Amino acid sequence: MKRYLNKALMYQWFNTAKVPILIGIMIWGFIANEILNDQYYQTMGDISLLDGDGFRGAYLPSYVILGVIFLSIYFIVLGVNKRNMNMFLLSGPYTKKQIRSNELICFLITLVLFIITYIYIAITFYIRHSESFTIINGYSTIILIESIKIFLLGIIGILFILIVDSLFSNASVIALSMGFMFFSFLLILHKIDWIFRVFRNVLDVDKYINNINYIKNKFLIFNEDYSRINVRLKNFFIYCIILLVIIAIMLIVLRILQRKCGFETNNRLFSSKWSQNVISIYSAIIISMFADLIVLSDFQNHILYNSNRFNASLPLKDISILLLSDISFITIASIISYKIIKRIIKKIT
Repeated sequence: MKRYLNKALMYQWFNTAKVPILIGIMIWGFIANEILNDQYYQTMGDISLLDGDGFRGAYLPSYVILGVIFLSIYFIVLGVNKRNMNMFLLSGPYTKKQIRSNELICFLITLVLFIITYIYIAITFYIRHSESFTIINGYSTIILIESIKIFLLGIIGILFILIVDSLFSNASVIALSMGFMFFSFLLILHKIDWIFRVFRNVLDVDKYINNINYIKNKFLIFNEDYSRINVRLKNFFIYCIILLVIIAIMLIVLRILQRKCGFETNNRLFSSKWSQNVISIYSAIIISMFADLIVLSDFQNHILYNSNRFNASLPLKDISILLLSDISFITIASIISYKIIKRIIKKIT
């Protein structure tokens, strides 16, 4: 690892990012205080209603602003023309691995600074409300869990940014692709939910619902309020291991992408021909799924509604119609979308 570290690259990165990092830490300090304040008053409300005295954990959406801050830092450091900046760095005594490794290390150091800020805010918050915390349990435990949660999820967010960064050569396109990736993620979740709705009458519905609720409750520690559940150290380690596995997979994906997408293969939009083909295929599938949602939703919902209305299982014929119509439409629409996207990209690049 030492051979990939370069003090000059790190100095250049932090020199460019020092102002946005400072502003981001100030904003994050204010947000962190508001998060703790909200958790505090909810806990005091529980105590007044004799409904528990455990300090509440924060909802995952509370930390969305941290992701926005990191995206802002990333775009300011990167600049609009990513390709020119990378070629400029490569013209010096730096290797591609040094540039990429230092970028990841600088992001991780920045993440640690934000976690230290969170812990500092938590300590000062405790001092300001020290009298009230004599009747509140689990504050230090929750702060420790929240800090680990921010660290692990922050690493996942950083790796996601770097993975998307590896596919494109233009910062403006990367910004648009971030929004598209979020939209596509929601669309994929909707499609998965639709598939379960189709098969829910074939499967054991009660067992399916119970399993979903079980998984949801298990992951309350990372997603929702968990003051009412017994936070066990064993379960917490399991959650951490799951996130570490996700991080390991993302690191492998990032390494593969960085090998296939070199700085020297960049064009106006994409980092390589390979990434251009991957993005074109993925975009075509997502666009076709969105078109499928608009065009076939009434027809599909009509069949599902009639089944739920009469509390009857979907006959095999209806299941076949739903799946075949869905797969056929998405396949045809994907082929058409892919050809259109390829033509558009050819004209732009």
